[in-house]
Amino acid sequence: MLQKLDIEDDYVEPEQSNSHLLQPAFYWGLVKRRWLLFVIPFFLIAAAAVGLALLLPATYLSEGKILVQSQQIPTELVRPTVTNAAQERIQVIEQRTMTRENLLAIIDKFKLFPDKRTLMSVTELVALMKKSAKI
Repeated sequence: MLQKLDIEDDYVEPEQSNSHLLQPAFYWGLVKRRWLLFVIPFFLIAAAAVGLALLLPATYLSEGKILVQSQQIPTELVRPTVTNAAQERIQVIEQRTMTRENLLAIIDKFKLFPDKRTLMSVTELVALMKKSAKI
């Protein structure tokens, strides 16, 4: 009824029991057995990403900063070459960038409004670009 167990023969060191985790064959066998668990989520996420990229409209954003400093050298030593106030200089820059030629060049360079180009005149495209741009 009582049976003698030999404990020393059944004992396996912990390092040997986890040694299969360090072998690439273990992971390859895991991938081969459970390939659907890898493939299905990959294709679902890829399809969702492609669908989202096609459905959302393209948005372009460009930012810039202009640093306007007052003259550091006293006016008694050097006569200033720029006499306009900072706000006036910024308005001049805005007027130069929002000209019809510059806006048309931006529209052509970045191929903006591709679906509206056939339906709208050039003047309407420039007006749409002015409306879309914020300074």
